[in-house]
Amino acid sequence: MKNDNKQRPIDTIVDEEFLDSDFEFVHTDKDAKIHDEKFQSKPTTFAKDAFRRFVKNKASVVGAIIIGVLLLSSFLSALSPYKISEADPGYGLMLPKIRDGGDGFWDGTETYKKAYDAETGMPIASDEKFNQRAVIKESLQVLPEYEYYTEPNANGHFGFYHLTAAQTKRGFAFFQNYSVEKGPYLNLKDTDGAKLKITIGGTDGINGNHVRPFDINLRYRKYNDFYDTEKLLPLATDIITDKEEESFDIDIGAAMTEASVTSAYYAQISIEFPIETEKTLDENGKEVETVIPDYILIEKMEFTCEETATDHAKQRLAEISFTDAGGNAFEMGPNNQHSKKHTGYWQSNVKSNLYKARCQMCTFRYDQYVAIFGLRENLNAYYGKKIIMRFVERGLATLSDPDDLSTFALVNPDSDECPVRSIVKMDFDPVEEPDMAAKYPDGYCYTVLGYRHFGFTSIPKFVFGTDNGGRDLLTLALSCLKNSLLLAIITSAICLSIGLVWGSISGYFGGNVDLIMERITDILSGVPWIVVMTLVMILLGRTYITFGIAVCLTGWIGTSSRTRTQFYRFKGREYVLASRTLGASDARLIFRHILPNGLGTIVTGSVLMIPTTIFSEATLSYLGLGLQGTDSFGVVLSENQKFLQTRPALVIFPAIIISLLMISFNLFGNGLRDALNPTLKGGEQ
Repeated sequence: MKNDNKQRPIDTIVDEEFLDSDFEFVHTDKDAKIHDEKFQSKPTTFAKDAFRRFVKNKASVVGAIIIGVLLLSSFLSALSPYKISEADPGYGLMLPKIRDGGDGFWDGTETYKKAYDAETGMPIASDEKFNQRAVIKESLQVLPEYEYYTEPNANGHFGFYHLTAAQTKRGFAFFQNYSVEKGPYLNLKDTDGAKLKITIGGTDGINGNHVRPFDINLRYRKYNDFYDTEKLLPLATDIITDKEEESFDIDIGAAMTEASVTSAYYAQISIEFPIETEKTLDENGKEVETVIPDYILIEKMEFTCEETATDHAKQRLAEISFTDAGGNAFEMGPNNQHSKKHTGYWQSNVKSNLYKARCQMCTFRYDQYVAIFGLRENLNAYYGKKIIMRFVERGLATLSDPDDLSTFALVNPDSDECPVRSIVKMDFDPVEEPDMAAKYPDGYCYTVLGYRHFGFTSIPKFVFGTDNGGRDLLTLALSCLKNSLLLAIITSAICLSIGLVWGSISGYFGGNVDLIMERITDILSGVPWIVVMTLVMILLGRTYITFGIAVCLTGWIGTSSRTRTQFYRFKGREYVLASRTLGASDARLIFRHILPNGLGTIVTGSVLMIPTTIFSEATLSYLGLGLQGTDSFGVVLSENQKFLQTRPALVIFPAIIISLLMISFNLFGNGLRDALNPTLKGGEQ
């Protein structure tokens, strides 16, 4: 009804009587019904409302999806055809490969630069693992110019050994005749006039002149006196060169006869400088003693002997001779070890130096997968007559002569079921060529299909490559993820349970109970976590169980602190006091009224314990203080850090997974915090 009295002064209507005419109905539609409107929202539960709020946070949803994908992938890693629990399968680092191409993009190939052999039209192998079959011929490009080298890292020629007086008094000792691998010792006395020709200096305007004289000596030990003091026989003394190229002919046999030396085992021919020094001032004005520089360029060293000498003597002298210092040095193996062609090598207190060693180079792409899983000829140790007979019994091959494995033949050459493709009998003398005997222990060379040898039905493709043990990095990383997630979830659940109980009791009862419990917590938290981890794992062993125990010892303190804070925040609220007045028990007040209100913050912190645990394990293992002999991120990163420059995927890919876990769990935890906050129930945000 409408009151019109408000249009009149108040003092005029105080004592007046209100009439019906003073009022009128506002609602004029007499047929319309007056009632309350229906609720626009439907009744819901706390779980449904929490889920609705969670999905509104898009970042949290993305984090949850990533966690789910990683978790599912970690358990599906068990279905991978590449097993990681087996021993080293025989192949090491492999480049990532998802396609066949040869252009270098994720196809298991890489670019090499090596010496070029014009006769074969192929690169020259610098080690035994170089497989010519893996060279992509279409990518081979011969560089037009020669390159100069100072270290033996390619097939160089026309070079000189650069010997300086500052290196050693026994600068160049090339005849080391004590290697048992080379067969019987060579007695220089039995060579019938052994002679040596040394060429110093060289062509191309290179001057071998030097300041001081030098000596050429024979150092040796007598037969049966291998551990006796080394003996010295001067061959040429006080030599001074004055030409660009100068040769010296030395009659070793005559010198030995004149000195009454009857035998010379463990023989060395050495060029020796009388080192001279001078005193100079360094940058700080301090007097120091430095060596006066001097050098010789050695181009050729040629041994000869009489025709009446034994074939063994002729062969050995030919082996230790060289007419190209650069070529000889480049044929040496790593760490200056002598090659199979030469027993002569550098013997000095420094690494060998070369001067003007020229080599024609080429660039090409090299397919690691073809090299390892294609046809190979260096798997002889795995095969023999017993293994070959198994293939014959299975009907995959025939053997015409059981005593001659070279009669091996495939029944169906088009089938790849048999890994061995052919067998060739090697012709060598095991006594004279012990290195060949070591390479071919039964005298046969086996050509083998690599992928069949390693148990694959075709050449595999490793998406992110393999580690040094030949394990597929993707499968290994997912297996590490599964182990780490299980460990982190279990330890986080234990820490959450302990922290909730401890923090609830401390925060609810307060007073002396809180004081005593907090002092215990302060003592435990005062010990650095890395100390606790290290001590537990040293005492109990570096396993997942002991790591979990170490985490649980102090990992609950954070949850306890957050829980205590939430109880102090909510236990004085009106609804708690009202429930206490109505007779609610302490347990009901804790778990029904107080704890649910602070659960959002508590759960968020507990969820973040999962990635923190994984990261802590990875950190400890990376530093060498964590797990050992297990599949974990830290162990993988620690083992692969040395390959960071050459194979960065071995470190980057596991690191990406850890980063995704950390980011995703943070986003997921933020979403849970909002979803489990009762104060936001029913709100739009």
